Amino acid sequence: LLSLVVGIGALASAEPSAHLRVLVGAVVPFGTLPGGFPPAIGPVGGIVWYRGALAFDAELAFLVPQTREIGDGRATIGSLAARAALCWRYHPLSLCGLTSIAGVFASGDNVAPTDRSDLGLEIGVGPRGSVDLTLGDSAGMRIFGTLELMARRAEFAVGRDALFTAPGVRGELAIASWLRAW
Repeated sequence: LLSLVVGIGALASAEPSAHLRVLVGAVVPFGTLPGGFPPAIGPVGGIVWYRGALAFDAELAFLVPQTREIGDGRATIGSLAARAALCWRYHPLSLCGLTSIAGVFASGDNVAPTDRSDLGLEIGVGPRGSVDLTLGDSAGMRIFGTLELMARRAEFAVGRDALFTAPGVRGELAIASWLRAW
């Protein structure tokens, strides 16, 4: 079955040769931060290797730390995620299966008896869809959306009291420019 899918995909692809693209853009997540935090935004960068109708994406995304007042104190939360995706492409559309691992960092001032910082680990899987808009032979734009089911969620607590547990599902929208490296 896999060889049938790969064979059909290779026939459908407009670009049968292998090539590499470098992406740089901005990501806006939803469902990442607890309620009350301002919307997050951050840079995203990565590479995409194409071979016929198949593609492999690897990227890093950073969410700029966001701060929120909590009682007499304040909390700050941000993250850095590494992602990998295997995609089937029918130019200009791609559908991917994605996996991610992220470090979520948080710090609090006056939200507990002592100021503290912590780091949590998240692991997610889910689908991604994208549209590539070609702007000439070696440049273009990519618009993509991701939905992740979090297999492991970050949790921050003071003693036995949980201050924040990351949502079980999150998503994001992103736009990036790309250049063909080879």
